[in-house]
Amino acid sequence: MKRVWSGLLLGIGALPAVAATCEQTSRQGDIQGKFDASGEVCFSLPELGENYVSATLNGVTDARLLDGQNRRIRTLIENGPADGEHTLLFALPVKQNTSLVLHGEAGKPWRFQWRMKETSPLPRVQMLAPESPTLKALASGISAGGSTEAFWQAQRRRGTPMGEPVDASHKRVTFLWRGARDNVFILGSPAGDHDPLFRLGNSNIFAGPQIDINYDDITEPAKHLVNEPSYKAAGGTSKGYTNFNSGVGFLLTYDSRDIPANAYRGMYLDFRGMMYTKFLGSDDNFYRLEIDYRQYKNLGKRRVLAWTAQSKNVFGDVPLTQYVLTGTPFDLRGYYMGQYRDKSSHVVMAEYRQMINTDKSTWVKRMLNHVGFVGWAGCGFMGPTIGKIEGVLPNYGLGLRIEVQPRMNVRLDLGRNTVNKQMLFYFNMTEAF
Repeated sequence: MKRVWSGLLLGIGALPAVAATCEQTSRQGDIQGKFDASGEVCFSLPELGENYVSATLNGVTDARLLDGQNRRIRTLIENGPADGEHTLLFALPVKQNTSLVLHGEAGKPWRFQWRMKETSPLPRVQMLAPESPTLKALASGISAGGSTEAFWQAQRRRGTPMGEPVDASHKRVTFLWRGARDNVFILGSPAGDHDPLFRLGNSNIFAGPQIDINYDDITEPAKHLVNEPSYKAAGGTSKGYTNFNSGVGFLLTYDSRDIPANAYRGMYLDFRGMMYTKFLGSDDNFYRLEIDYRQYKNLGKRRVLAWTAQSKNVFGDVPLTQYVLTGTPFDLRGYYMGQYRDKSSHVVMAEYRQMINTDKSTWVKRMLNHVGFVGWAGCGFMGPTIGKIEGVLPNYGLGLRIEVQPRMNVRLDLGRNTVNKQMLFYFNMTEAF
């Protein structure tokens, strides 16, 4: 038996469709039969408030949801296998007449199993106190006027759901989300029901101060480094190099990504600046300015086109260890980290991401459904100032993705740079950007 999973469908269309005479349905049921010569069967769905519908369809090749004027609201199945089983989860328009039209092969059997659940909108003033110590601390910080940016940055590094120890043998797992403000549910949660979530913070825009204190100590410099003019100019000797930096700054971030670790849609824009001064105890006076723009376009069926433009710049009496570097696992893959350093760096990249989609009818197909690939190309530009570029660093590569949890992939990338003709391998649990 072929099996196809469809996710939560929210797209709205306006293409007309003609429905046959429809059978009345209750909120739950199981009906089966055979398609007549028209290959079509129609069901009228009850009017509901806030709702979701879980359904299983057998023998159906196409399924569409229509409004009261027989206009298509959304397509649930299109060109599916006639012998397949489709599991659907979707929402009905609130308090509207709708109908479900199924198509299949004439004379072939079909089966429609469904369950409709109506939910009550949560009062806007309702807020459940979190049990998680991390979220309690976050809620206190927000009440005091703080932001959630540091929290979400930590979650992007660690991945979700968030796990915290309860005792020696138990952990608390908390599911997190960013996006919708009201009536957010975990579909198919471990509790067996669809549990509500409550938002901390009300905006995708974050702003706040930054503090950076760091100390660099090179005790055994490489032989070739000792003779480098830039190393000598910075105060480095054969015995080593030290530098202390203390700075303050700001950050302003807009983040509308659906899942930061593996975004299918949305945008990320980050603007931050730092000032390091002797007044604050720093050994040197210099400044850092960074801009990071990322965009994600969902092409359907777990296909994504992502692109990014990044600019990192330092100005003033910049210490040797604070130069901008490129070649990290999150930008120009194919260059060694720190292989190229200067005061100004700019990167542009585009990446196509595709997970394999199968009908899960065999264990091989089920395994393939957890595999995907990516291909990218990009270029870096480096120089002593923003307006003076002295190095062009192209790169490209291919990658393998293995889904270990929904929307959480093991990343295996092979990147090549065209300057040194070298190839590097990368392993990570999040996408490059």
